[in-house]
Amino acid sequence: MDPDIFFNFEVVSRINNGDIASWLFVNVIGIIILTGLEIYMFLKLFCIDCKVKDLIHLYCISGVWKVFYLLFAPTPYFIIVDALFQILLYKVILEADIEECILGVTINLIVSIFLRAIFASLLMLRMQHNEIYLYEMYEFTFTKWFIPTLILARFLMCHYIYEYDIIVDLVVDMQRKTRFDICVLSLIVMGLMVFTTVKLMYTQYELSLGGYMLNMGLLTALLYIGVRNVMRIDKIKKQEMVINNLKEYTENLNSVDDGMREFRHNFANFVQALDGYASVGDITGIKKMCRDLCKECRSMNNLNGLTPKVINNPSLYSLIMYKYRRAEDYGVTMNVEVSTEVDNLNISDYHLSLILGVLLDNAIEAAKDCPTKEVNLKFVRDTLRGNKFIIVENTYINRNLDVDKIFEKGYSTKKTINESQRGIGLWNVKKIVDNCETLNLYTYKEKLFSQKLEIRTQS
Repeated sequence: MDPDIFFNFEVVSRINNGDIASWLFVNVIGIIILTGLEIYMFLKLFCIDCKVKDLIHLYCISGVWKVFYLLFAPTPYFIIVDALFQILLYKVILEADIEECILGVTINLIVSIFLRAIFASLLMLRMQHNEIYLYEMYEFTFTKWFIPTLILARFLMCHYIYEYDIIVDLVVDMQRKTRFDICVLSLIVMGLMVFTTVKLMYTQYELSLGGYMLNMGLLTALLYIGVRNVMRIDKIKKQEMVINNLKEYTENLNSVDDGMREFRHNFANFVQALDGYASVGDITGIKKMCRDLCKECRSMNNLNGLTPKVINNPSLYSLIMYKYRRAEDYGVTMNVEVSTEVDNLNISDYHLSLILGVLLDNAIEAAKDCPTKEVNLKFVRDTLRGNKFIIVENTYINRNLDVDKIFEKGYSTKKTINESQRGIGLWNVKKIVDNCETLNLYTYKEKLFSQKLEIRTQS
C-alpha cells in the first residue's frame, strides 16, 4: 500500500511500521460502536424522535464518513470538518433545529476532547513535554487502549443520561434571535476548542496538558453559562410579552365596559325609534334598526371573546389584538371564533405569526374597500383526524382575482405599495407552507374570499 495517497500522518506511520491492518481493525470497530453511542446521546439529550429508516441512514452515512476521514483527511483539520459534517447530517436527516444540531455536536466534541485529555494525562505522568505525547499518540499501543477506554466511558455516560433522564431543555418556541445567539456561541466555543487542541497535539506549542484541560473546562463553562443566560433572556422577553398582553386585555375590558355603558344608554333610544317604525308599519326601518343592533352586539361579543384564556398563546393573542385594532381603524368588522385550543399547534410561533399576519393584513386591505367591510378569523378542529384549521375570510370586490397568481413573487393587487415589498407576503407564506410537512394552505374564491391553513398533528 502506497502511503503517499494518505494525508493522515498516523495512517502513514502505521503503513511504514507494517501494522496497518491491526490498527485499521481496531479503529473501524471503534467507529462502528462510537457512532451509535454519539447518535444515541444526541437523540436522548434533545428528546428527538425519528423514524427507524432515518436512524439507519444517519448511522450508515456517519460511519462511512468517519472511516473515510480517518484514512484520508489531513490530521489537524479532520476534527472541525467532521463536526461541520455531523451538523449537516443531523439537520438534513433528523430535521432537527439548527441550534440543537450545533449545540449537540459541540457537546459531543467536548466529551471526546475531555476523554482523550484524561486518558493522555495518565501517559503524561512519566513524560516531560508534549513532543513525547505526540510520539506516544502515534504508537499503536495508545490506540489499542484508548479506543476501548473511550467506548467504555461513552457507554457509561449514555447509561447515566438514560438512567437519570438528563436533557438539554431548549424551549420549542424560542425567538429567532435566541436561536441565533445559541448557534453563534456554540460555534465560537467549538472553534476555540479545536484550535487549542490542534495547537497542543500537532505543533510545538508550549502548553501543558493541565493548562489545556483548564482551557477546555473554562470554554465548557462559558458555553453552559452563555446558553443558560440566553435562555433566561428569552424567558424574560416572553414574560414581558405576557405583561403586554395583560395590558392589552385590560384595555380590552375597558372597551367592553365603555361599550356596555354606551349600549345601555342607547338602548332606550333604540326602543323608542323601533316603536316609531312599528307605529307606522315601516318594516324596512325595523329591519335596518335590527341589523344595526345585531352588528353592535357582534362587536361586543368579539371583544368579550378576545381574552388570553381563550387565545391561550401570548404571541398569537398580541398579534390578533393588534390586527383587531387595525381593522377597527379602517372601519372593518373583525369576527373571531375560537373553538379549539391554540397553545399546542404543530407549528413554531414565529412561522404562525408570519403566516397569520400576512393573511389578516391582506384580508383587512381587501375588506376596507367593500360596501360590507368584514373579516372572519376562525380556529377550528377536525374531529375525525384531529388536525386544526385557521380560517381567514373576508369580503372582496375583485371577482376576477387569480387564486394561483397571488402566490407569485412580485404579484400584488394593491396599487399604492412600496415596490421593494410588492408581492412578498403571500410568496413567503407559500414558501413556508411548502417547506413544512405539517402545513397545507387552501384558497377559495366564493361569496367570501377564504384562506384555510391546515396544521396537521403528524407529518
